[in-house]
Amino acid sequence: MTAGLRRIGLTACAVTCALGALGAGVATAATTADRWVPVAQHLVTPGFYAAAAPLPGGRVLLAGGDDDNTQETTSAEVYDSATGDFTPTGSLNVARRNAVAAPLPDGEVLVAGGFAAGHSLTSAELYDPETGAFTLLAATLPSSLNGVTAALLGNDTVLIPTFGAMTIYHPVTRTFTGAAYRLRVTLAGAKRPTVIASTLRIA
Repeated sequence: MTAGLRRIGLTACAVTCALGALGAGVATAATTADRWVPVAQHLVTPGFYAAAAPLPGGRVLLAGGDDDNTQETTSAEVYDSATGDFTPTGSLNVARRNAVAAPLPDGEVLVAGGFAAGHSLTSAELYDPETGAFTLLAATLPSSLNGVTAALLGNDTVLIPTFGAMTIYHPVTRTFTGAAYRLRVTLAGAKRPTVIASTLRIA
């Protein structure tokens, strides 16, 4: 089995890239030399296209994806950057791959959309790192999505680009709103994207 990879200073993006490339392996973030080093442990459930998001304490949630038989899964596990270990956690309610995963201010993770059974999804779930459980939201995305990224905005809502629309997730009400959009953002020198032009008002 292919050995995993490790980069010091974990990022979810690096984990996602490694899942697609290695299946059973993993990658974390960069050293000062920006080099990759092996991780002794492997994923508990080998697969591809999992959603990844950082958790408190230097951990990363990996949720869903395809298994070795290219079937969408409900499996999820947590990678601990301090120990290099992968630990199984609760399962998704809906099997999905290429979902978007967004960490929320309270430590929970929004896992939304994705692809399964030949079509894109509109369902979404919340992961609670304290209980290890996923809760299926009653609200659904106004438009299906897969293979996109999300951004936490300054008002603690989450911006998710869906097909032909901009979707905003509101953690307080656990609801989604959306509208047609044209959006420009600037990332330079900022931890969060700054919206500088939009046809949708974000209150």
